[in-house]
Amino acid sequence: MSYYQFHVNAQITSDSVFKFLGNDTTNFVSFKVPALTGTANFVLPIADGTTGQCLMTDGSENLYFGTVTTATVPTILYSKSIVIDTPSNDADYAAWRVPYAITISAVHILVQAGVATNVVGFVDIYSNNGLSVSATSGDATVNAYTNNTTTVFSTSNVPADTYLGWHTTSTGAGGVDSVTITIDYTRD
Repeated sequence: MSYYQFHVNAQITSDSVFKFLGNDTTNFVSFKVPALTGTANFVLPIADGTTGQCLMTDGSENLYFGTVTTATVPTILYSKSIVIDTPSNDADYAAWRVPYAITISAVHILVQAGVATNVVGFVDIYSNNGLSVSATSGDATVNAYTNNTTTVFSTSNVPADTYLGWHTTSTGAGGVDSVTITIDYTRD
């Protein structure tokens, strides 16, 4: 193995390793040239970069200092549907245990009934004993009509390990067969 000594305390070994030696010439930082199929002549930058920048290439062997940009992670929107059969007036239905914190973005209500009728109520947060904690959707009461989907937009935060459900305030004449509540949300 042969070494080429430079005045800058560096060596190039026969196995294509370029070593920058420390003051004691025992410790070093090295770069090794891989097996090449062509020549690469990199042009170093004229000046130093700023804090947080890294050495980058333009793909044409010109090196420069630049800032790495991070990709934006898209927000994933989830949906959960809850079906309540024959809801009663002034009744609570704690239907879904939320295992993680969520933010509700919209609530869609679909009423099914044999006759033209409506249901009035709101999405609610319940404790594990079934008691109402707080209404979501900004305490918005929804008045939904048969065979139409009513949408309420919300930015309600729901803590983990609580229950999400529906409070029926009233149903129209003739009663309601079922109410389907679909909650659009993101995980916090």
